[in-house]
Amino acid sequence: MNVSLLNPFETQSLPSTVRATLDSGAVIARFDQTGRFVAAGLRDGSVFLWDLATQAVVRNFEGHVRAITGLSWSRNSRFLLSASRDWNVVIWDLASRSEPPQRYHTIRFDAPVVSAFFHPLNSNVVLAILATGEAFVVDRRPGQIPRADLRLPVVEDAVSHRVNVQCATFSSNGSLIFLGSSDGAIVIFNCSTKLLVNRIKIPGAGAIRNISCDPRSRYLATNSGDRNIRIFYISALLSATAHSETIEPIARMTDTIARTRWSTMMFAGDGEHLFAGSDTANSHEVFVWDVAAGGQYLKTMENGKEPLSDLDWHPHLSEWLSVSTLGNIYIWGNIPKMKWSAFAAEFEEVDENVEYVEKETEFDQEDKAEAERRTKAEEDADVDIGHPQKLVGPESGGRIMLGKTAAQEAALPHDEDQAWAEIDSELDTRPWTFPIVVEDPEEE
Repeated sequence: MNVSLLNPFETQSLPSTVRATLDSGAVIARFDQTGRFVAAGLRDGSVFLWDLATQAVVRNFEGHVRAITGLSWSRNSRFLLSASRDWNVVIWDLASRSEPPQRYHTIRFDAPVVSAFFHPLNSNVVLAILATGEAFVVDRRPGQIPRADLRLPVVEDAVSHRVNVQCATFSSNGSLIFLGSSDGAIVIFNCSTKLLVNRIKIPGAGAIRNISCDPRSRYLATNSGDRNIRIFYISALLSATAHSETIEPIARMTDTIARTRWSTMMFAGDGEHLFAGSDTANSHEVFVWDVAAGGQYLKTMENGKEPLSDLDWHPHLSEWLSVSTLGNIYIWGNIPKMKWSAFAAEFEEVDENVEYVEKETEFDQEDKAEAERRTKAEEDADVDIGHPQKLVGPESGGRIMLGKTAAQEAALPHDEDQAWAEIDSELDTRPWTFPIVVEDPEEE
C-alpha cells in the first residue's frame, strides 16, 4: 500500500472486506509488531511465518509435537514464542541464520500449556497458563525469581489459595497481570512483585473464557460463561475493595436473539471498538460494538460458513485477521481509493477521455550527462523494505490506526515497574536484520 496516494480527508470505516486469504491450516495466528509478518500455529505443532507482502511462507519452525495453543511476539519482533499442549513453551530467534531454525530457549512445564505471552517490554519474562489452572511468571534474567506461581494469600481464601485460571493477559505496559478464573473472578497481580493487587468477583458471570485489555490500559473486557461480554474501567477494578458494592461494567454486550456464545474477542487498535467472534458451527461471524458509546452495537461481518477460532488486530493499520477452524487465515481491511494528485500536484483526474495538447518543450531531449547522474543517484539510494511506515499521528489522516506499539510508548508504567521491566532488555530494543535464507537446489 502506497501511503502517499491515500486521501487523508476520506473517512475510513471499520475494515469489513477480506483482502487476502492464507491457506495455512492454522488454529491460531498473530501479527508481529511491524505488521509485516503473521505467525500461524498448526494442530501438528508446526509454526509457519507468513510474509504479507508476498503472501508466502518464509520460515517453518518445528519444535512441538502437539497442537499450538499460544503465540506471542517480542517488543521488536525478533523473538517469537510458541506454546503447545506438549507441555513446552519454545522461544525462537528470527535473527538466527540456522536452517532449519533451531530453538533459542525452551521452557518446560508439568502440564499442557493453554496460553503463553511475552512481557510487552522484555522477552525474558514469560506468562504461562497451564491446563491445570495454574499461572506462572517465568523470568530468565539472572538475579530474578526464575519461576513464580501466582497464588492468592492464604488469608484471602480459607479453602484454597490457588487461582483456577482460565485465561490471562498483560496490561499494555506489562506492569499488571489480569487473570480470569473459573469462578468468575478477575484477579490482578503486580508483575514485578508477584503480589496480589485485587480480586473482583463478577456475580452470575460463570467461568471467564477470555480476557482482553485495550492498547492503552483503560478498559478490560471479559467473555464469560453466561454468554455476556463485559467491559470495565481498569481504574475501577484497581480501586475496588472487599467492602465496596458490586462493580457494574460500563458496557455489557450479548446476542439477545440467538444467544450466541463467543469464541474469542479483541479490542481494535484505537481501543474504542470491540470485536467478538461467534462460536457457532456453521458461520464465520464477527460482531462489532462501539465501546465509547456504551457498548452500542455497530455491525456484523460475515465470511462464509467456516466456524471462527481466533482474532488479532494489526499493530499499525486499520486491519485485522480471523482464523477459521478449517485453518484459513483471513486478512480484513478496506480497499483504499488512491488520490493521485496527492502524489503529483500537476496530476489531473478526468472522468472521460480528453484530447491531450502537447507542450512545446515536453519531449525535448535533456542533457545526457545530467540524466545519467540523476539515474545513478536514484540507483545508489538505500531502500528500507523491512520497516513499513507507521500510520499514526498527523499523517494517519484520522484513520483508526493506533496499534499496540504506539500504545505501549504512550502508556508508560510506574517508574519502579518500568525499571524492573527494562533490566536486561537490550535484545528487545537493539536493531536486527531478518536473514535471507537461499535454498540450495542441489540439496533438493
